[in-house]
Amino acid sequence: MSRENNKDVIADVDCSVKNCVYNAQGKCSADNISINCKTAVTEGETSCHTFELK
Repeated sequence: MSRENNKDVIADVDCSVKNCVYNAQGKCSADNISINCKTAVTEGETSCHTFELK
């Protein structure tokens, strides 16, 4: 099944936050990702609520 047909599949999510427990060699290893700010229109308005300090 292609990724376009299955929205539950996240192949690779890049992560540059060095002090997050879910950063696994530059990829997010969390079971799920929570992004805050439903009205965001720019990258700066988003916020990853999955973040956990190492």
